[in-house]
Amino acid sequence: MIFEEEAGAVAVSIQAGTGVPAFARLVAPQPPEFRPSVLPDSELARVLSLQEADLLDAPFQPEAVSCGVPLLFVGLKNRAALARVRLDDSAWKELLADSWAPQVYCFTFDPEREGSHVRSRMFGPGLGIPEDPATGGAAAPLAAYLAARDTTSDGTLVWVIEQGFEMGRPSILVAEAEKRDGQITALRVGGNAVIVSSGEMSIPDAVLGSR
Repeated sequence: MIFEEEAGAVAVSIQAGTGVPAFARLVAPQPPEFRPSVLPDSELARVLSLQEADLLDAPFQPEAVSCGVPLLFVGLKNRAALARVRLDDSAWKELLADSWAPQVYCFTFDPEREGSHVRSRMFGPGLGIPEDPATGGAAAPLAAYLAARDTTSDGTLVWVIEQGFEMGRPSILVAEAEKRDGQITALRVGGNAVIVSSGEMSIPDAVLGSR
């Protein structure tokens, strides 16, 4: 099926087991766009309420990437640093709010689960999202960020991402990047879903009759 979204037409494939949908995979509608971070590490650390030493050095330096929604990707040295992140609202408004990529995606190569490759947190104050437990729109550009640093020339790269654990809403996403002749040719993100809430709305007949 095709989802028509602001970023473009998103192709979605659904895998099923015994007739029950079990996994959905989305293809990023746009090729990745890369831009350098607008902030030095010292100021970015202040936005995140961290120390500059908590940030990763090159080649995993902060960088902005977009596949439709620009995000600033910030690599951290360990899970403890990731847990300490607190977005400083005043510093964010002063330093990042008006930038090309004001939303911040922090990640570390120190996951909790066996089989995971990355643990992350996403902060989208410019979108009205204090923190998101699962961000498919960020997993695809994360795959682009990582694939651009991987020496693989041809093949499929796969990363399992933990997100939302610090919120008490653990989520697992699978991000993929296709490379041909050293170039990124496709980005995909997938996972499954669970119901977290449900409800019913009762509309009196009198209200329906008046419409």
